[in-house]
Amino acid sequence: MLAVLDFFQTVMKRHYAMVDVRITEDRVTVHLIRAVAIPAEERLAQTDDGARLLEQVYDATFSACRPLLQARIEDAIGQPVAGLTSTMDPRNGTTSLRMQLLQRAVPDRPISVESR
Repeated sequence: MLAVLDFFQTVMKRHYAMVDVRITEDRVTVHLIRAVAIPAEERLAQTDDGARLLEQVYDATFSACRPLLQARIEDAIGQPVAGLTSTMDPRNGTTSLRMQLLQRAVPDRPISVESR
């Protein structure tokens, strides 16, 4: 899922140390673990209000860019994506992405990639 990693690095400007991809019949789940924490975000995430604010900013930014990511994924996998959602946990620096596929994919094939 280099298309996902490239999107987050070039469009969202977030860099990740590890990517875990799980593919089941009609779903792809991607978990990304941040490589470098942004000190201001870490400080803001220490409070519940700050964490919620970071989540809201992430959600709005992702929503605005979702069509671009969806197009990149569809081009990479050669089939349409029926649904695409993402969440970010500002406290531990992880991002999760879930894709619902219209057609059956390769069953149960976990893939892990570490960025260097």
